Amino acid sequence: MMMSTWNPWTHHVLQLIGVCRALQLRRWVIACAIVAMTMVNSTMAQGQSPEIQATLSNTIVYTGESFNLSIEIKNGAFSSADYPQIGQIPGARVLNRVPSRSSSYQIINGNASSSLTYTYTLMAEREGSFEIPSLEVVIDGETYTTEPIPFQVQSAATGASADDGSIPDIFIEMEFDDQTPVLGQQLLAEVVLYFRNGLEVQSFQPLTGWSADGLWKEELEGQAQPRAEDALIQGQRFRRATLLKFMVFPTRTGTLVVDPFPMVLGVRSQVSSRDPFGSIFDSFGTNLRRVTLQTEEFELEVRRPDNPLSVDLILDAVGSFTITRSASAREVQVGEGIEITTTIQGTGNLPLLTRPQWEYPEDWQEYSPQEASDFRAQNERVQGQKAFTDLVVPSKAGRSEVPAVDVAYYNPTAARWEVVSLPAIPLIAREALGQTPVQLADAARQFPMMGGAPTWIQTVSIPTWFWQQGTWVSRVLIPTMLGLGLWIVMIARRIREQQAPSRQRHTAAKTLLNQCEVHESQTHNAGLGTGESTSSKEIQERYTMLVQQVLDYLRLKLQRPTGAFTLADAEKLLDSMAIDQGFKESSKGLFKQLSRMSYSPAASHEQLRVDLDAVREWVDIAETALKQKRNS
Repeated sequence: MMMSTWNPWTHHVLQLIGVCRALQLRRWVIACAIVAMTMVNSTMAQGQSPEIQATLSNTIVYTGESFNLSIEIKNGAFSSADYPQIGQIPGARVLNRVPSRSSSYQIINGNASSSLTYTYTLMAEREGSFEIPSLEVVIDGETYTTEPIPFQVQSAATGASADDGSIPDIFIEMEFDDQTPVLGQQLLAEVVLYFRNGLEVQSFQPLTGWSADGLWKEELEGQAQPRAEDALIQGQRFRRATLLKFMVFPTRTGTLVVDPFPMVLGVRSQVSSRDPFGSIFDSFGTNLRRVTLQTEEFELEVRRPDNPLSVDLILDAVGSFTITRSASAREVQVGEGIEITTTIQGTGNLPLLTRPQWEYPEDWQEYSPQEASDFRAQNERVQGQKAFTDLVVPSKAGRSEVPAVDVAYYNPTAARWEVVSLPAIPLIAREALGQTPVQLADAARQFPMMGGAPTWIQTVSIPTWFWQQGTWVSRVLIPTMLGLGLWIVMIARRIREQQAPSRQRHTAAKTLLNQCEVHESQTHNAGLGTGESTSSKEIQERYTMLVQQVLDYLRLKLQRPTGAFTLADAEKLLDSMAIDQGFKESSKGLFKQLSRMSYSPAASHEQLRVDLDAVREWVDIAETALKQKRNS
């Protein structure tokens, strides 16, 4: 068995000795340098163990074609390494039983690394799928093994006949892991580069942000450096590398057209050996050129899954989830709040989930719905959780419950609806301490939509000793003045309470119009920024704020109390009122548009400006219609 010695530090020790002699340094300095280098060499040999890896020059070859099998030993200090033990290779013949040997050594940022490579030449003999088995290499008396490598042998006639030049040398494609998804299904979209042997891709850069009508996009975090692998296209050999990955979710059914994805690449081609001056004069010796490519237009067929069997509620969740519902407490006093939290955790369309609508007891009022998200797009999926919290407050004492419910979500992997049974939540409301039922009823009527826990004012009685001594001034005059002052304060408060809603109603339209001007200014400034794709989420947030401001306007105009008030509630309330029918229809159209755009991934600066103008026109119509309603 042939042996090969390997000590990467020997060369540098000799270099250091030569430098010391050239500088005519004393022998003891040279001796110290040799000792120091030897200690470093010994330390590295003890601290690092070698790594071994086997690779093929091509994993797809034609019959009769030769290819190389390389076994590389790297990242370790060792003194000897035997030739790898190689036997029979299925589907291929070994042309050289004694491999060629090469070594390298380099220092990058102060870190030294070395490698030793053995290379065998193989020839493909017959068609089929085969595998290079694990190979053993003995290094310093210890045996190391490589991982198996699959490879494929194609017919040489097929490859030759297909090479008609109809396929470009380099191109990119947009590839989806499912071309017929269901609504809301999580999809992996990849921008894939194909190029022929002889080309080297040095860099790539997207030209603009990519968006597609009807698709919600989340860019994956921590994407690895692209790696090329072999691929066959119409019998021709190409290299294939995934450049970018996205997670996308269809937001509507039907045929969705995916726009082209443009990209600029830095490509270098190998210079022909017959052109001795090509590498010198071609692009200053680098032979590097910039190439602009784009993917072809792509279509997705999105369908809606059939409705499940009888369930209480169908969620818009699509994926694999765990759904739970909990209460912050089970027993409270009247006027105090309980938080009902619904948590949806798992993998799927978490960014698009909307709040489930639960049925609460009649004596429990619902306020201030909130949501919290904690999810990330990584490892080729979107995973995490989303929590929806409702605040419910009892208006009178008694026992009740949030009823049990069966909810369903769609699992595209299993191609079925998953049903989750959420148990009932018992609730107990007790009388507030120090309050009579009459006082509690009055308080509930006075603050019908208050959120949180109200603070009740206790009545303070005057001590009896005050009446048992003192003059008529302390007995009559002081109580009379105190009573008169209290009466004046109560009258003033009542007047302010009566006037406050009126003032708010009069300024509601002006406030909403001022907010439209603010949105208009922000939209104009954002449109001058880095691009529409970078501000799509910001535009959706502005739509959400605009919806809330429209709701605040209607709440004040229609004298609705503070609390949960949605566009659907506003539409139902307007339908029940005897007001102008044209105003009702215009309100429905505006509500539908604002609701749709607040979560649409296709929201744009121009569309927001159009909708802001529509809100301004609607305010003028609303002022007239609501004024006629009050006068009648």
